[in-house]
Amino acid sequence: MSPVKTITAKVVDKKTSIIKTVNIPYHVSRNLNRTRFFITFETKGGKRIELLTHPILYDEIYIGEEGYVTYKGEWLKDFKRK
Repeated sequence: MSPVKTITAKVVDKKTSIIKTVNIPYHVSRNLNRTRFFITFETKGGKRIELLTHPILYDEIYIGEEGYVTYKGEWLKDFKRK
């Protein structure tokens, strides 16, 4: 398991990715779309890290903000502004 880490970083990018899947149970066909939300942070040393996040947290964070990034593996857990 990945440890929980906290770093200081700046938000440099945000993006979404739509994953389209087709579910065909028996005779019924329907499309299921899933959206993934990503935020890219940059440390003062120039290292970039792209993290998956929940849509509510995604909407609350803006490009250019600096703060404390708490994450586990590839998932953003929390962001506290400086």
